[in-house]
Amino acid sequence: MSRLWVSAPGYQKCANPVCLHQVRNGVRYCCQSCDLAHAGNYEIHNAGPLAHSQACMQLYLDRGPVREPE
Repeated sequence: MSRLWVSAPGYQKCANPVCLHQVRNGVRYCCQSCDLAHAGNYEIHNAGPLAHSQACMQLYLDRGPVREPE
């Protein structure tokens, strides 16, 4: 059973099930590292080659995480 998430208008949850970043509607992943981690069944990390990019982290800070419905 998949969980429901709420995003800001015009945004959706990243396609990586463990990522809570918001992406613009029509975009699947928040960054290439998140796509690679999901495709390879790896966890996304805080640093290194499987970490969110700096630009991705800045967008996350600006947009905030997706959240569970109230």
